[in-house]
Amino acid sequence: MDEERLVVCLSSVNYLELWNRQGKNSRVALARTMAEISRYVTLAPLDALVRADFDQKLPVGLKRRDPTSALGIGADHAFDSETGRLRMVESLATDNAEEGPAVAPTADFVQLKRDLPTAVWEWFNLVGGDDSYDLPGIDYRPEHRLGDAFAQDHNAGIKAPVDASETYRQVAGYTLSWMHDEILAEEHLDALRQLASPAAAITFVNSSGPTAAFTELLFRTYKNKAYVFKQHDRSDLLSLSQALPHCDAVWADKHWANTARAAKLDSHFGTRIVSDPESLLDWLDAVKHR
Repeated sequence: MDEERLVVCLSSVNYLELWNRQGKNSRVALARTMAEISRYVTLAPLDALVRADFDQKLPVGLKRRDPTSALGIGADHAFDSETGRLRMVESLATDNAEEGPAVAPTADFVQLKRDLPTAVWEWFNLVGGDDSYDLPGIDYRPEHRLGDAFAQDHNAGIKAPVDASETYRQVAGYTLSWMHDEILAEEHLDALRQLASPAAAITFVNSSGPTAAFTELLFRTYKNKAYVFKQHDRSDLLSLSQALPHCDAVWADKHWANTARAAKLDSHFGTRIVSDPESLLDWLDAVKHR
């Protein structure tokens, strides 16, 4: 944030969560406020931010992608995709089968997007279509399915009676597997394959701000044996891990805000973490009088 302008950015989670509102009037009203405040400034997704961090660690002379800026404009930037929030896959997930592999958008879709005014494209990505949420071939709320699976997996894992150091190694291993399977590009994997010890693996995980934050937040929650993961925790955790290293202030769910402050991630990243309107107003007042 510079001295003259406060930038309020949207993340991919904001887009995804807004489509969870079935009531069209409510969704449209909130979307208008979000568009007005943010002007469609968006934060790059966590996976793109992590890849950008590891791009900087590639050996000199090795080809790198164009650098990813944390802040950009529009849904394409928020999802690091030319199809915005939309993902094309061979088949939707069912109770008995996982989602099919990604496919390229059709020529008709590409032409349709090219012909659309930018304002129309951005508004569609933010607010969605009408109330026809049961059209065949469209999964409007994949985050519910993914959130349920996340909660189920981690509620099972949290009960393991291990000490804190072993718990941290397990959580770092989970992050490392996630990075290998879903985040890192092929050119980054040579460094991952050369990891020779658990300590080296932990250093690798912590060498990118978002994955370091993700691992620490998950570890702290695992230590709380009474905590029960819920569907929304996946989105809350990913969103906070994404924003902490790149934003001056972030609004977080109360549990994750308290967990981040207990881990001193706010001081580590220089980010104010708030979870209520009063704290946000206090921070804004402090910024104004700097």
